[in-house]
Amino acid sequence: MNENGEAIVDWTPDSATAIVVRNRGDYSAVYKQRLDTDTAVPIVPRINDALVENALLSPDARWVILEIWPLPPAPGPVPPRPQVWRVPIEGGTPERLFSVSPGSSLSCARAPATLCVIGEPSADRRQAVVSAIDPVSGRRSGEILRYERYQNPDEDATLLVFALSPDGQWLSTSAAPSGPLRILSLRGAPARVLPVEGLHVRYRAAWTPDGSALIIANHPANDSVLLHVDLQGNVHPLLKCACFGIPSPDGRYLGITESRQTTNVWMLENF
Repeated sequence: MNENGEAIVDWTPDSATAIVVRNRGDYSAVYKQRLDTDTAVPIVPRINDALVENALLSPDARWVILEIWPLPPAPGPVPPRPQVWRVPIEGGTPERLFSVSPGSSLSCARAPATLCVIGEPSADRRQAVVSAIDPVSGRRSGEILRYERYQNPDEDATLLVFALSPDGQWLSTSAAPSGPLRILSLRGAPARVLPVEGLHVRYRAAWTPDGSALIIANHPANDSVLLHVDLQGNVHPLLKCACFGIPSPDGRYLGITESRQTTNVWMLENF
């Protein structure tokens, strides 16, 4: 018995290969796997004492940007901070770029856009501060957007519905698990609000390749479902599951990762 998980987190531009993260208790790995084979090719074969929270292909498809959560070596008052790394898509030694606050989220646009962004809680945890990442240099720019952040009881949780549009002009957020969904402009245009009823979101979202809709994992009580929500607020259920989905760039596939949990009941005597 061990704690593990696998997830499709991104796609290559030709939609023929999925980027897959594997977390195995006290270590993790990143692979790429073509749809026409059962063989996974390692990008990073092993990262010890850390879990991969997210892994995204840079817009130029040269780099995989990793969001790494170091595992604490021992109980202590100050846990390790999450880190942002990068590694060539062909594999190699990962390069550490910078650390971020717990509760941060990472997202990248698609070519011909060049933007990747990191959303990080402010010092008082009340706002999300968004800055740009240059995948080529590995440097982080100054603040480009700031918005009110949902005060999540789980301070390590990622920003709700945080996702950069494929053209790099819009950022999706949610004011609370129940919404409303908001589409914020990175170029000064008015925000758009999508008042969707019956929402209970917990995690990030994904944009459809044409930028016309969001793929959202909705988790109301006992009825989790994957949703397609267009920018007019129209909702189309896709699949009943405790899962999230990542669309391929050509719009033909949806990489779905479903969570399953098993538990054991133990009885202790003479303790």
